[in-house]
Amino acid sequence: AYNNGVFTYDWGVNDSQITITGLVSGQSITDLDIPEFIDGKFVTKIGDNAFKDNTSITSVTLPDTIQEIGAWAFSGTSITSLTTGSRCRHIGERAFYNCTQLQSVTINSENDITIDTLAFCADRAIQSLNVKAKRMICGDNAFQDCSSMVFQTLPGTLNASSGVFVGCSKLIDEHGTLPFTTGSLNNAQFNMASWDKI
Repeated sequence: AYNNGVFTYDWGVNDSQITITGLVSGQSITDLDIPEFIDGKFVTKIGDNAFKDNTSITSVTLPDTIQEIGAWAFSGTSITSLTTGSRCRHIGERAFYNCTQLQSVTINSENDITIDTLAFCADRAIQSLNVKAKRMICGDNAFQDCSSMVFQTLPGTLNASSGVFVGCSKLIDEHGTLPFTTGSLNNAQFNMASWDKI
């Protein structure tokens, strides 16, 4: 991998895009500020396992150029909030798994957003979920055991796999309703979640 003195990275498609793969050995960063460009190329992806279990990281700033956050990328870090950029399309498997300090998640996307299996599982401190996207597509157990999470803003359509909200005991909006089209959702998605009404 290449490095710029702070981040390690690889070239992406046609050598025109950058995937950040981690921090240069010896770097200890609390506030992680992901750049838009490295060597004049767009930074478009956070690679798999890039910052996994780096408990020094308490905040992350993602630019609009980031389209994908890889599997396990921030799992086990100490970040307290997450805000994506407008081009984010994909959050990988367990990307934010067991981020026990994570309190708010805001996903700002001009596109559909896919959130893979167990992406936010066991993030029990999340209090608010704001998703501004055309559609949210969730893999199995994507938000399992986010027991403090309340919807703030969601897209009009949600496609969800099995167990996506299992263990989410506060999963209601301020009106006590589901603020999206339920489609084929059933108890497999919402088992152990509590609702005033659907």
